[in-house]
Amino acid sequence: MNRLLHRASLVILLATVNYSCERANLSESPPYTASQKLSIVDELLAEYHEYGMFQGSVLIAAKSEIIYQAGLGLANLEWGIENTPKTKFRIASLGKAFTAALILQLVDEGRIDLHAPISKYLPDFDNPVGDQVTVHHLLSHSSGIPGVPQRWEDDNYREPYTMDQLVEFANGSNLEFEPGAEYRYSNNGYNLLGAIVENIAGKAFGAVLRERILDRLGMRDTGLILDHTRILSQMASGYNRLPGNHFENAPYQDEAFAVGAGGMYSTVLDLFKWNEGLTGSELLSDKSKMLMFTPGLGRAGYGWAVGVYVRSDQSRHDLIYGLGGTSGFASTIFRLPDDRIYIIILSNTRQTEPSVIASNITNVLVDIPPNPISPPE
Repeated sequence: MNRLLHRASLVILLATVNYSCERANLSESPPYTASQKLSIVDELLAEYHEYGMFQGSVLIAAKSEIIYQAGLGLANLEWGIENTPKTKFRIASLGKAFTAALILQLVDEGRIDLHAPISKYLPDFDNPVGDQVTVHHLLSHSSGIPGVPQRWEDDNYREPYTMDQLVEFANGSNLEFEPGAEYRYSNNGYNLLGAIVENIAGKAFGAVLRERILDRLGMRDTGLILDHTRILSQMASGYNRLPGNHFENAPYQDEAFAVGAGGMYSTVLDLFKWNEGLTGSELLSDKSKMLMFTPGLGRAGYGWAVGVYVRSDQSRHDLIYGLGGTSGFASTIFRLPDDRIYIIILSNTRQTEPSVIASNITNVLVDIPPNPISPPE
């Protein structure tokens, strides 16, 4: 599902790089005015797009206000339909933060104990490891449960699965290490969290997600991709970028293998609402938000990772981020809590590295010259 997030243990450091360019906006020296920052961001994104390194949608918010939104490239190459801020994208493992939030809501209500064994909430999970692994271990990718079912071939990602089947896949797995001993990214672990949500709430995961988060925040363009035959208006098609700046349709992948671990679609505008909901008190208690954004093993929080960004005065600040990648799509969210900034990037090209683009945008927003962009070979 999200091989990009295997790098979640890396601390992101945004280094100062001297950069000169003939384009007037990019040659400006910091400190930048607010309008200069947005002009430089515009130039950067245009250059990434020109080199075939990005197509998709971008949104930047500061102090709860959207200050920049744009669509670049095509949502559908066959018909020449352009990406816009309203375009829907598969967001892959950005969905893990939604699952974590649902679990923490149930913790706030006293219905889940983070340190209870998962066997307490998953009676059908009869693997003995269920008595060793806790809810906290699943949330923090420290359970030892493998990331995907053992010996799972690529063709399995094209088949639809039920939640019961996803639990059974994990049920047949052996631990890779003692729970709590180390960090190792696990989609299986978040599928189990999705099953716990269903069992506690007594409803399908998608219904709980919509009731507890999406409807509450007015996220009407976000949901689960459980039925690949369903038509979604303004949904982008996914592509692979080939050498020479050519594209091909990405291979089909059914998202039902990742309920709880991903399998969602959204827009940059809806994800702005999501980040606002996490910043305020609509969804979670202050205690639960602290748990969500506190780094543990591998610098992993609950559904998020925690890195560092550096301002122009060399001060270091927490960077809360999420990464997503699936067939034909890549995504990232950067949260800069000390500067009250969100950067949301969704792409319908799998080879895009949105975290690199978000890092360069972060540079500009904190008065560091942007890194030079090298076109792909």
